[in-house]
Amino acid sequence: MAIVSPSGHFLRVNRAYCRFLGYAKRDMMSLTIRDVTHPDDWKLSAQAIRRMHATGRPIARLEKRYLHKSGRVLWGVLRVREITGQSDNGAFTIAQVFDITEKKLAEQKQLETEAAYRSLFEDSVVGMTEATPDGRLLRVNKAMARMFGYESPEQMTTEVSDAGRQLYVNPESRRELTRELSQKGVLEPREVQVRRRDGTPFFALMSGREVPGANGAPVHYVGTHVDITRRQQAEQALRESEEEFKALFNGSSEAIMLLNTNGVVVKANAAMCTRFGIALQNFVGRNPFDSLPPVLARSRRAHFHQTLKTGKSRHFEDERDGRVMETHMYPTKGPSGKVTGIAILVRDITSLKQVEKTLRKSRDELELKVRERTVRLRALATELTKVEQKERRRIAHILHEDLQQRLVAMQYRIGNLKEAVQIGPASQTADRLLEDLTEAIQLTRNLTVRLSPPILFELGLIAALDWLADDMQSQFGLVISIKGPRAVTLASDEMRAFAFEAVRELLMNANKHSGIKAAELRIKTSGKHRITIEVRDKGRGMAESQSGEGKFGLFSIRERAQALGGNLGVTSHPGKGTCAALTLPTL
Repeated sequence: MAIVSPSGHFLRVNRAYCRFLGYAKRDMMSLTIRDVTHPDDWKLSAQAIRRMHATGRPIARLEKRYLHKSGRVLWGVLRVREITGQSDNGAFTIAQVFDITEKKLAEQKQLETEAAYRSLFEDSVVGMTEATPDGRLLRVNKAMARMFGYESPEQMTTEVSDAGRQLYVNPESRRELTRELSQKGVLEPREVQVRRRDGTPFFALMSGREVPGANGAPVHYVGTHVDITRRQQAEQALRESEEEFKALFNGSSEAIMLLNTNGVVVKANAAMCTRFGIALQNFVGRNPFDSLPPVLARSRRAHFHQTLKTGKSRHFEDERDGRVMETHMYPTKGPSGKVTGIAILVRDITSLKQVEKTLRKSRDELELKVRERTVRLRALATELTKVEQKERRRIAHILHEDLQQRLVAMQYRIGNLKEAVQIGPASQTADRLLEDLTEAIQLTRNLTVRLSPPILFELGLIAALDWLADDMQSQFGLVISIKGPRAVTLASDEMRAFAFEAVRELLMNANKHSGIKAAELRIKTSGKHRITIEVRDKGRGMAESQSGEGKFGLFSIRERAQALGGNLGVTSHPGKGTCAALTLPTL
């Protein structure tokens, strides 16, 4: 209790009041009512005191907060009445305070608990219900309504509880659940078949607990529901997968065993037991490396520990008793990714190795035959080119030494005849014969050079290509530019003759079919001991060319080039020209 002056100062306080606020009596005398009242409650307290002074009626009960000396918040019930005697500033009052701090804290804790429960109930991803002891639904949360196909919790509560018009649990299961809850006060988690609003059945994991009232009797029950359809499907898929694994594992003709991290067999199939000659019941639980020869056992243990350490699979082969065995070691890992053991697969690949050996032998024999055929083919191509050039030279020699000499002799005799017959028709005929003979002699000279140009064998390929460029320009008006190194050496005279004839044919093709007045020869090295001669034009392109015509058509050139160890590649785009690239060996 305390007596307070009109200004609010404490005049007298008892020990209980001091204990309540934590102050000594002498300290209380320097404080006011406002000093010990919680700031948020001062306005309420001041209004109640003014009302008391105005009406003369005491304050019968006012719950308010106080500030302990330590700063702790206290709750108290205040009763105030005026006492006899007036001062200039107003009436004196006597105040009684009852400590209700523990009660308030308990109420606050209960409110917080209820708020937390409501939040958990409403926002939980697990379906939750509250029901009466006789099984009637009081409320459900959103997750529960969604799980059972209702648009809202209110809709489910109304429909399910309305005279049992739509029960989501079949009556027999419902009676059993209600009986267990009423007898034990708790429903252990169990799988129950339920149905959605549209009648679709599914399985839910259900559990429940009673909520007792003040007298100990249950006020209502709280239940949880989890849709385990996917879990059951996953479990079924897992069971099927395990059955498939067992069938594959036990029925495999390849020897398979599973080892833990200590190298002990935890599972093995019949093929592995047969390979080791040990019964399954005696094989599981032992270290398989102990049954191997010492050297092989050390090697297998090293592979085993390396696989455990790196987490990477290993593969190796070895030959035992005339048989080739292939071994694979695979790490098995748990959900965290940690290696939990090693799977070992062993199979006999002796037959496969024999087939591989036979195939390698056949391949080597075939490659040898191909190389021999290639050598013969190149020799034949070279011989063909040599014979061709020899025949060209023979024909050129006949033209030059025989036909041309006879034509010159005829020219001389006709000249003598013309001098003898100065006038008349005979003289005119002689003039015409002399002109024809002069053209024939020039024609044989040109044909002799083109059949076997001496410059090709005396000065080399580049000089011959220079001559060819001049000849093409004089014959057809085709301007040819040559770019690239001047010093080019081919493997033989025959290769040089082929290159010259191939380039001439490619240029003739371009002149005849592409509609151009200029072309370009590019000479460049192409890898080790190879050169490439490119014939480029900017004509119509291959779509309008007749590349197969002529003695050295593209097909013929490509075949001859490949036979000599080279190749011919052609790229062309209609309207953008053609590039023919002839590649030949230099050695």
